[in-house]
Amino acid sequence: MFEHVMKSLPANRQRRGSTGGRPVSYDTETYKRRNVVERSFNLFKHWRAPPAMTSSP
Repeated sequence: MFEHVMKSLPANRQRRGSTGGRPVSYDTETYKRRNVVERSFNLFKHWRAPPAMTSSP
């Protein structure tokens, strides 16, 4: 079923070499700040959600 996908994975890895995949290292402070921003947007999105139908008069 997924034979064509499984065949292409090793070829793609060889073609991309060391540039493919996850970064070797990352800046933890940058990711901490990014996490704060992402959580803030998530809270805002949930806060402005429409009220339930039961709260209408």
